[in-house]
Amino acid sequence: MIKLSREYVGVCLALFFNAFIWGVYYTLSRFYFKAVLNLTFTEYFTIIFLECLPTSLSFIWGFLSDYYGWRKLILPYIITLTPSIMLLSHHEAYVIMLGVFLLSLSTTLITPGVLAYITSYGGSAGRSYAFSSIFTTLGFAAGSIILGVLYSGSRLTRVLTVMLTSGILTFTLLWLFLPERKSIVKDSGKSRSIINYVKVDRSVVVLTSINAMAYLAMEASSTIIALKLFYEVNCNAKIYGLILSTIPCILATMARPLAGVMVEKLSGLRTLPLIYLIYSILYYAMFKTHGLVTIMLWQIPLYAFYDVAILTAISEITSIDKRATAIGFLNAISAIALSFLTLLGRLSDRLGVGNTIMVSCFLLILSSILTLIFYMKGIRR
Repeated sequence: MIKLSREYVGVCLALFFNAFIWGVYYTLSRFYFKAVLNLTFTEYFTIIFLECLPTSLSFIWGFLSDYYGWRKLILPYIITLTPSIMLLSHHEAYVIMLGVFLLSLSTTLITPGVLAYITSYGGSAGRSYAFSSIFTTLGFAAGSIILGVLYSGSRLTRVLTVMLTSGILTFTLLWLFLPERKSIVKDSGKSRSIINYVKVDRSVVVLTSINAMAYLAMEASSTIIALKLFYEVNCNAKIYGLILSTIPCILATMARPLAGVMVEKLSGLRTLPLIYLIYSILYYAMFKTHGLVTIMLWQIPLYAFYDVAILTAISEITSIDKRATAIGFLNAISAIALSFLTLLGRLSDRLGVGNTIMVSCFLLILSSILTLIFYMKGIRR
């Protein structure tokens, strides 16, 4: 059990409200863009890609957080978030794409520094992150169910107002409670070389590259299954928000403490191959089944174990002074991999979503094998 400080709880609450924004957006976007605005799969997958594109810059934000301090990017967060939410009220695809990009950028700015603080708190990266992610999961769940209550056709005024309010609360809590890590620039009155400091270890590059391949497969498959679920519940937004995110998030909240303990005992690197393999089986099963069976499979809280495992694995192979940089690099490589989502969207438009699911399952199995090899080579060293 970790000791809870005032600052740690405050940062966790900030994570709750930021996740709330994404719970609202995620549940809305997974049916609204395709079923209401009638976008093509190519446009739909492009929007999903733009959700993740700003994280390709996470390496920069992580480095700046490590080099200058964790609090420096809090103000740019709210400056970027505000116009992004306003742009989401438009119906033109290109305007929505810009809004989605800015929304993601706002979160990307603060994530490496916040996670560096979380994973360095209390001397236990796995348990500290697992506890904080309970707030993230509950925030996402609350946002999902609120979307179902607020949504009323194509008018999104109430939905977007709630998102903006949550963004202001996130900014306020981080401003009040996120502690400032001592700047490397001021460390002992002597600046360290930026070139030496920004260098990422080879092991981080290899692990994040393998994970990026798996993340691409997970994102493509979950997008397809999420749309399928909307039709499984007869396009009912309230029920959809409940089964898409709220119930899975509640189950994930219950699973995260177990995930933290399990991953710490087995290690993140040993847990990841098994998770990738289970995901490949799970996505194929959800694509092939219908009705209640598909809904039940979607509720399995596997992402809680994946989320804790990948952050713990990164912490296992990096030192504290480079952790935000490594986390930023993880997010950046994953975002770059998602540039292939547009190609998978075209594959879905031309040959059907079944082929996209099969490609995704293959990538997950391959990622499992490569991560296991990476772990075994690390033992031999």
